[in-house]
Amino acid sequence: MLEVKELNRNLIVISSFTDLISKSALKIEYIYLNYLGLNPKRFKMIKTTTFEDLILWQKAHAFVLSTYRMTKAFPKDETYGLTSQFKRASVSIAANIAEGYKKKGTKDKLRFYNIAQGSLEECRYFLILTKDLGYQEDVTKERNKLIEVSKLLNAYCRTILNSMR
Repeated sequence: MLEVKELNRNLIVISSFTDLISKSALKIEYIYLNYLGLNPKRFKMIKTTTFEDLILWQKAHAFVLSTYRMTKAFPKDETYGLTSQFKRASVSIAANIAEGYKKKGTKDKLRFYNIAQGSLEECRYFLILTKDLGYQEDVTKERNKLIEVSKLLNAYCRTILNSMR
């Protein structure tokens, strides 16, 4: 998970996703830290070594686990319908983030992240459908997780695009 170490009162080290050009990656991290209400100037960025270090992937993975727990309560007749599609779409978000992480070219990275964005929107609809069909009364937690992943993914893609200019 996310590693945060306080070195002293003025400096905190945080593992972050810096697989991009340093400046671009730092912008992404600053966006995330501001989103959390933290002062980015108190953090030192550390280069990631695997996709598991990415805050974005960690949040997407948490959503996948949440989806699996939620769909356990779905009716048995949905096993090959909504349950299967929901699980596949949620896994696709995290899997495409992981695959895009190792791609060298920015266009190739963006292609995988765009697929993740499509799967994310598919999951957004499945949450609406889950509630409307009465399979779960409250999907607020899952929706909030998905919104957070969406914001991070959009910021990540926007930063990659800006680094191309």
